[in-house]
Amino acid sequence: FQNVSDAACWGAGATVAVFVALGLFFLLKGALASLARWIAQRGKEGLGMYED
Repeated sequence: FQNVSDAACWGAGATVAVFVALGLFFLLKGALASLARWIAQRGKEGLGMYED
């Protein structure tokens, strides 16, 4: 039964690792998206000021 439990442990570990990786990926994607939006907003404000 040792091999079976090892396989189960490895499978559970791999599943958790995949979920953690996906969570971090989406978290990072969201952070980058909001950061890009913030930079774009600042850029538009800056351009607006230079135009005046």
